[in-house]
Amino acid sequence: MGLIAKLLGGGWQDDNVDDLRASSVAAALSEPGLTLFDKKCILINREFDRQGMGKYQWYIWGLCGFGYMLDLLWAQAFGLVLSPIKQEFGFPADQSGNISVAFSSGLTAGAFVWGFLVDIVGLCTLAYEANLFALR
Repeated sequence: MGLIAKLLGGGWQDDNVDDLRASSVAAALSEPGLTLFDKKCILINREFDRQGMGKYQWYIWGLCGFGYMLDLLWAQAFGLVLSPIKQEFGFPADQSGNISVAFSSGLTAGAFVWGFLVDIVGLCTLAYEANLFALR
């Protein structure tokens, strides 16, 4: 097991992991052969361990997981309706790739546009209500 894994607490099988966790930050950072990135990782991991996983962190974790699930559901739903779309509108079989590219391009463009708009404009009433009325 590598030195970084031991310092970051990844070596649960080793007997000296508790000693490494209990050691001071200065002693961990003075280990020879650590890069600046390794030292930053040690500091950040120690701070996360000190703060723990509270109610707010669990909410953020759940929110991010829910967003990821919705992204995957978009792709799954599109895969389910692609065949009926081709039948309904009479697209030839070789056009399904173009339809998929159009779908993915639209999602990508929408993510960029709304991402920038939220950062620049924020959730002002006009942009938020336009999105709500577009969904009706």
